[in-house]
Amino acid sequence: MIDIHAHILPFIDDGAVSWEEAVEMCNMAYDDGIRAIVATPHIMDGLYPNKKNDIVKKVEELRERIEVPLSILWGADVRVSADLVSRIKAGTIPTINDKNYLLLELPFDRVPPNFETLIFDLQMNGITPVLTHPERCLWIKGNLKPILSRFIELGIIIQMNAGSLTGAFGKEVKAMAFEMVRSGLVHVVASDCHSTKDRPPVLSSAMTILESMIGINYKKLVYDNPGKIIEGLPIN
Repeated sequence: MIDIHAHILPFIDDGAVSWEEAVEMCNMAYDDGIRAIVATPHIMDGLYPNKKNDIVKKVEELRERIEVPLSILWGADVRVSADLVSRIKAGTIPTINDKNYLLLELPFDRVPPNFETLIFDLQMNGITPVLTHPERCLWIKGNLKPILSRFIELGIIIQMNAGSLTGAFGKEVKAMAFEMVRSGLVHVVASDCHSTKDRPPVLSSAMTILESMIGINYKKLVYDNPGKIIEGLPIN
């Protein structure tokens, strides 16, 4: 499996709190069957002002510290802001594995102003947005299908959290996650891991649920599409 959303770098956001935990999270991911993982610390103005150079340095150090054959790539979990395109061009915000996909996080309480314009600007600059865990945005709840269908129509890739399927974020989020899977409104499932305990780097439990719901098609969500993302290939 390939995990494109993981907060495994220490001292940089609300993820791993030490190098020891970061290494243990990598061990857990490998034991769970994950063979490539993208380190995606938050980039959020006023709270996590991380920059690409710092993220790359930490990924390189983590690669040296681990002993399992886990491929660690870099990226970021980027909160929506008006100047994203200019910051990507300036090299301060990393795309996933330096390809053409960007993890994009919406506010949990509202859709940001001029969102479709931002999506268009990203795409005009060769960037495909991957929207992280929209099932956790409860403002979507009452209009899930039309909102996510519109996002997909705009060319946005939808990433769901594994924990949403297993109930880690509560019954409402789980219900939304199941509806998204049944309606074909998900492209990728990722761990969005933050620790070894509360939010671990585990995909297998969600994979079992997905297989029971959609059969062999579950592989697209944890193998095929994540693989295309880290290689910068189009998702059909």
